[in-house]
Amino acid sequence: MKHFYLVVAVLSSMLTVAQEAKKILFIGNSYTHTHDIPELTKQIATAAGDQMTYSSHTPGGSTLQQHNNNTQVSNLIAQGNWNYVVLQEQSQLPAFPDADVNNQVYPAAASLSNKIKQHNPCAKVTFYMTWGRKNGDPTNCVNWPPLCTYLSMDNLLQQRYTTMANANQGILAPVAAVWRYLIQNNPEIELYSPDESHPSLAGSLAAAFTFYTIFFEKSPTNSTYNNGVPTTTISAIKNAVQQVVFNHLDTWNIYNYNPRADFSFAQNNNDFIFNNLSQNATTYLWDFGDGTTATEQNPSHIYTTNGQFTVKLSSSKCGITVSTEKNIQITNLSIQKIQDIASFLYPNPAHNHIEFSTDKTVDTVVIIDANGRHITAKYSVLQTNYIVDLSQLASGQYHLQIKSTNETQSLPFIKI
Repeated sequence: MKHFYLVVAVLSSMLTVAQEAKKILFIGNSYTHTHDIPELTKQIATAAGDQMTYSSHTPGGSTLQQHNNNTQVSNLIAQGNWNYVVLQEQSQLPAFPDADVNNQVYPAAASLSNKIKQHNPCAKVTFYMTWGRKNGDPTNCVNWPPLCTYLSMDNLLQQRYTTMANANQGILAPVAAVWRYLIQNNPEIELYSPDESHPSLAGSLAAAFTFYTIFFEKSPTNSTYNNGVPTTTISAIKNAVQQVVFNHLDTWNIYNYNPRADFSFAQNNNDFIFNNLSQNATTYLWDFGDGTTATEQNPSHIYTTNGQFTVKLSSSKCGITVSTEKNIQITNLSIQKIQDIASFLYPNPAHNHIEFSTDKTVDTVVIIDANGRHITAKYSVLQTNYIVDLSQLASGQYHLQIKSTNETQSLPFIKI
């Protein structure tokens, strides 16, 4: 009779991200073009020791709907290999009544997001959350009161951009939230151009430092860039971005769609079946702690000795790898001797075949490779001798799993 005593402990969770120069595509209008926010972002990154390249399409007044129907935009998206693609809607539309937003904004955002992901599976669709106008939108205020003040217009813009990001598994560049922090805490800094709509140089820098922090997931204080702006202004902008963005990256969906590693397992005699509970991952690497590994999503594995084993699952997607580990302690694991089910297993190591002998009725014979894959064995029977064909196996370590009524035996062997 086999006895299993398992003690499981979660050891750690680790995240690694492949380092690379960031490649950004900006799709927007004059709120992106003013003071060349993409170039400002690049210069901020360079001053921090980071690398960034970009392309942009930002004709004044453009809407997402227009971008969605624009061949030049489609061609830029199709170039591929973008790390981030920034989408910025026309400055007023997202604050319009629900019917207008549902008809003109959300469908275009979804269509562009789908195009981006089709050509750039690893790109992060980034919604550029723009701000309310300094004194609201007096032209449209008469018919839609929420546009009458900065605060109510800004509330709607933040709400609608958040909806777009959540609906399309995108992230947010919360420039509007940074602006609001500065307006409340540093009112001496003029963020608006004289038209009370477009950004001043300070307003554009606030946007650019926000983009840098989102793209590189680093503190804005890493950069020494100032562009001739007074030191006090730059310090206030960096502080706002630090407080609003860097200190709360999870608020802006930065980590929502990264891979997450987790697993559980079940035991059947001495055969352990691992259940992969990871999210947002595309590839997996299992280390069973006994010198063997597997790349299957849900492998099985056989431990043949007592002891404590650290099982590590690394789940990856787009250069991001998350690992989690669990300790499995197995004591008093009574592995049946070969003669319980087979009087011999030879030769071992083996070349083209291996044999065993048993007087019990064998139901199935399976070969298990080092990755945990089960291979149906081809074998012949001569009285009590079973001859298993190994000719199609690559050299390596395997287990021969022999199942008979109410009993399973797993025997290690080497193919040479």
